[in-house]
Amino acid sequence: MPLIDNIRKANAARQANIAKRRKNPFIEEFRAYLVINRAPATVQKYTSTTYNFADYLKAAGNRTLRQAKAADILGWFGKLNDRVGKARMAEMRAGLHLFYDWMIDIKGLKAHPFPRFLGKFQIDHTSITRPVPTAEQFLMLRHALNEHVKAKPEAQPRHELRCQIELMAGTGIREGVFMELRPSHVDWSSGYIMLDDSLPNKRGHEYQPRCTPYALVVLQRYLERWPVPKHERLWTTNKGKFDKHLRTFLKGWPDWTAHAFRYLYGCMNYFRSLEFREGQPPSRHDIVFVRDMLGHASLATTDRYVRLARRLCESDEMWEAWALGKIVPIEKLKQTRGIMPQVELEGVA
Repeated sequence: MPLIDNIRKANAARQANIAKRRKNPFIEEFRAYLVINRAPATVQKYTSTTYNFADYLKAAGNRTLRQAKAADILGWFGKLNDRVGKARMAEMRAGLHLFYDWMIDIKGLKAHPFPRFLGKFQIDHTSITRPVPTAEQFLMLRHALNEHVKAKPEAQPRHELRCQIELMAGTGIREGVFMELRPSHVDWSSGYIMLDDSLPNKRGHEYQPRCTPYALVVLQRYLERWPVPKHERLWTTNKGKFDKHLRTFLKGWPDWTAHAFRYLYGCMNYFRSLEFREGQPPSRHDIVFVRDMLGHASLATTDRYVRLARRLCESDEMWEAWALGKIVPIEKLKQTRGIMPQVELEGVA
């Protein structure tokens, strides 16, 4: 039948094209690198994206991947814009960005074609509504929390509020799940929060957030002083009471909500994921890693976080102070962006 014959011819042509593509040594080395620290589906998507871009370069002017410029990437994504969904577009952008990171680190490529391209795709901030603290602002907030506790060292609600804010910023868990946490959910050896069916978790068991080292220490100290039975809620407050305590404490500060600390966690992990990738090659600009840490179903959602990550933190020192609890003098923080107007992001996820 003509239809079946045409389908067979198309499949044969596609297989021949795939076999021909596999001769590209750069992309095959990139594939081997990805296999070390990426899921098979991600490896397939990233290498497919790179091959498609290589085909576009060849058709556009017989150029190679090494010769690509920002204009080439911009033109290719502009051509795909109407045909590819937001989630797939975010995956393609992450895959191609990681390829050129790898080319610079391993293959000695001198110029990264992405920086100017990414500037063309910034979020429109005309309808921004949600304030999020910068790294410096959060460290100033940490100083304020410590002083708040020192003023009344025997007051459990003050210790609990500090622990709640540190753990929210150190795990990125949604507030509804966070308020139902129990000591049994914390894996103290690895630092993971083991979510189960007792929690209102949208992503199920596949989403297991990891706690920053300092937040884990704060929680340990809190439980040593005020022990909680293994299968009872960590907190004496419910969601409504916590929101009220947070608003009272933040009086005079920017109008941060509990969700603002989830944004901070996602952006800080994107800024630098070295501390969380034990035994695997470190990789910046890893949007898939941040998606898994936040439990997003779509990369398009994660994309809202990571595009502005550099505006929330531009210093390794600030990142280490946030994650590891290193002390940054308040005088130094006041000389940085910590006193500047808060960064604001669009949407809630």
